[in-house]
Order: sequence, then C-alpha cells, then structure tokens
Amino acid sequence: MDKMKRWMLVLLVAALCAAQISGVGMADGAKGTVFDFVNVYDKPTTQSTLSASELLALTRAPNDRYETACATYTLKQYAFDGCNVYLMVEVAPKSADVLLMSDYMYEPEDTRLLEDSDLSETFAQKAGRDGQRIIVSGIGVDVTNPELAYFGSEASEKYFSDGTMRLGLQFAFKENRIEAPRSIDIKVREYEYGADWEDQRWTVELTPTTHAAEARAQLDQPVADGLMTAESVELLRSEIGAVLYITCHVAEQASAADLERLNSIDVKAQFGDDTIGSICSVVQCFNAQGEPIYTEQATGGDRVIICMKLGAGTAPAESMHALFHDYSTDKDMSGFSTELVYTNR
Repeated sequence: MDKMKRWMLVLLVAALCAAQISGVGMADGAKGTVFDFVNVYDKPTTQSTLSASELLALTRAPNDRYETACATYTLKQYAFDGCNVYLMVEVAPKSADVLLMSDYMYEPEDTRLLEDSDLSETFAQKAGRDGQRIIVSGIGVDVTNPELAYFGSEASEKYFSDGTMRLGLQFAFKENRIEAPRSIDIKVREYEYGADWEDQRWTVELTPTTHAAEARAQLDQPVADGLMTAESVELLRSEIGAVLYITCHVAEQASAADLERLNSIDVKAQFGDDTIGSICSVVQCFNAQGEPIYTEQATGGDRVIICMKLGAGTAPAESMHALFHDYSTDKDMSGFSTELVYTNR
C-alpha cells in the first residue's frame, strides 16, 4: 500500500492526548486516566520511568461541558506538551432510553464490552431488553487542519455499566507552543443509528501541562540509495510522547522508475534507547508551490517529509540513525546518522 494511501486510511479512521494538582484531583480516578487510552502499545508512549502518580501530574481535569440533544460531553482530562494532545471525554446519556455506541466502526450486532462488568451482550440486545434507542456518538478533529501533524488522529472508547462512555482522542500540532494555550475545535458526532447527521463543533482551550523539548539537525545527505537528499531533522519530545520530522527533497535527476519507489519507502528511526517505539508514520510529498501531492505525482526537486509519532523513551535522545527501506523489495536503502542539538531543554 503506498504511503499516501496509508495516510488517507489514517484520515478515514480518524473520521470513524505541569498540571495543577487541584485540577488533577477533579478527575474521576475510578474510571482510569487519559493515559489508559495512550499506553496501549508494546512500548509505552509516555516516558517509561514515570509512575502513575507522576503521569497524573502531567494532566489537567477542566470538566468543560458540551450539551447535545441526547448526551452531555465532559472533558474529564487532558495532557498537552505544546505539540502532543491526549483528550479523555466522558459521554453521559441524558435519559434512560439512550444507549450510547461509539461511531468508531461499531455496529448494533457488535458486543458491548464493559470495563467494570463481565456482562456480555450486543448493543442490539441491550437496547431491545431495556427499550432503548441506540445513539451513535464520537469525537474527532478536522485532520485537514494545516496546524495538525500529518499522521492525523486516533480515537478509541470504553463502555461502563452505568451507561456512560469514555472517549479517548490523540493528535498532535505541527509546531510546538510551550507556553501559550491553544484552541481546537472538537467535532462531536451524534445521531440515532441509521439516521443522517451533521458534525457539531465544540471549541476547547488547551494549556500545556508539560513542555516538549526541541532538537534539530541540519543535513545534506543523500539517502534511499540516492533517490532523495535529507535536509533536516526535528524532534519534539516530552514525557508524554514525541514527534519526529525528517525533511528531504527528491533528487533532480530521479528517473520515472526511481520515482515509483517513493510509494514503497519506509523509514525506521533508531535512537540507541530501545524503549523508544515508533507508533505510526506517514510520508507526505509537496510540490514546488508547497502544495501536498500524492507520492506518484512527485518529480525531481519536490519535498518529502517523513512524519513519525514516537514513544518518549526514558530520556531525550541525543542522536539518531534513520534506516530507509524499500518494502516492495524488502531491501534496506542508505540512510543517515546525526547528533541532535536541543534549543529549549
């Protein structure tokens, strides 16, 4: 699958994360924290040496609310480092005849798995037994927003026996803002199953709960067996995660056959710290006018940005090695190694 199509798949799925301790105390700990939606990979997204209480200190619990016809949406908790955003929203039905079902690829015939009960039944069975309407509910962001990182967003849900649902939402901004709050429109999608809908907009303000350190390196290094030249590396990293950008340009003399290989190039970033895991990556191409294009439209001189979401590891990485790989032939290609220089640690 080519990189642009993989990126579009991320967008499709996205359609279907120092706090004041007094604010943290407002969170409902009995139902977990925002990091329960984040640390679900083989290697944790957050800094692996932090305890649960130390992680909790990197969150806020504003309890901002948004009301719809069928439910109340409460921003129970968020973590924000100026770049990475993790949100946890509780959705509570307004009446007993409402059964909430996430819009993240669920159907009434799917099993409604509860976090606090072993009861196993489908949404349709529960609705039929209790005379309820199935109300589909979800949150997201506009992944075409130019302020957001290229890998889009990720959403998930948890169901509870009291009828509430908790939604987790993860995304990142391209540029790091350490001090200033940022506003973002959260899309709220709510409708009775089978009916039409219109997304509603819930504007929330996010104040950094920690800050991302910025590391950079300037390069002029041929990579991918000469198909591209690496220009720069930027790493935005905090205790709650990291985003890596590798900026390249396509070789001017690249042939049509060479350009076809752009569809099958992958990059693995290595940092010497094996606790740093790659969560997702996307390759985005831009023409001479700076407009995003499909990889198959790229020509010599066009810019390529590899954007990766990473785990935080145990400490800020001091150096990195990028290994380029052609997964269509399963062969490694030339990469680069560089030191990382921090500007605001």
